[in-house]
Amino acid sequence: MTKTFLLGLGAQKAGTTWVYQYLRNHPACAMGRDKELSTLLDHFGNKSNTAWKLKRVEALEDVCKKTRWRLKTDQASPQEMQVLLERVEGFTATFDIDHYLNYFERRLAANPNAHLVGDITPEYCTFSAEELEKIKSFLEAEGYNVKALFLMRDPVERCYSGLRMAYRRALKQQANVTKLPHESFVESATAEWCQVRTRYENIVPQIEKVFAPENRHIAFFESLFSQQSIMDLCEFLGISYKEVNFEKRVNTSPRLAEPEAEAWAKVRAEYKDTYDYCEEKFGSEIISKLWPR
Repeated sequence: MTKTFLLGLGAQKAGTTWVYQYLRNHPACAMGRDKELSTLLDHFGNKSNTAWKLKRVEALEDVCKKTRWRLKTDQASPQEMQVLLERVEGFTATFDIDHYLNYFERRLAANPNAHLVGDITPEYCTFSAEELEKIKSFLEAEGYNVKALFLMRDPVERCYSGLRMAYRRALKQQANVTKLPHESFVESATAEWCQVRTRYENIVPQIEKVFAPENRHIAFFESLFSQQSIMDLCEFLGISYKEVNFEKRVNTSPRLAEPEAEAWAKVRAEYKDTYDYCEEKFGSEIISKLWPR
């Protein structure tokens, strides 16, 4: 059977973690312990990835410390050692493109009934068509059938959810946060770092230039959590449908407070071109139903 590589392009806070968890539990998939490897940003995009690498170093340090203590007290189980091994493999895959390829080959070798692997890194949506073409050719040369996945979410909701996630992470790292998400909503949602992940009118055409219709799947967060939507995704990936609990959500960011109506309107106006593009491409009836705000 042809091996398939799922290139998850985002968008951030549009259901990519939920999809990853679904595929990780699917017998036909050999998804790694790490959803996002981010390796391709350095190798093909020439994009700074220092923050993510630092996060990976810190995560590995944490696992090593815990495992060291368990070994010292003679409590380390084979399962814990396997987790450490997978963390090390994911770590090396982040930093080196050859280890990146080996990472997926080892996943397939360890799961003989599986034929699908993948890297779902939302920041990959910032790739140009030229960069995506290089990635596609690179993976095809390794024998993969490359499939691209891009999930969209109402722009204002995607921005606010991303901001809440950043706030949650800052608190976890004990960073000094001066503004709550709803207070910095307009400023953050209209900043370049946020726009580059939300301007679907720029992202989708780049994907369509490189991936044929049968090798790209573009869907919406708002309609993702349904049997038909996941059946469509499974058909696209060439795997059987597996029952799932749609009530279980992952990586959600609590809504502690809501921005003022004026703030919502300002951000909505900022992304007018994005809404207009989506209405023209996917139909105004569909967009108005999915993105009523």
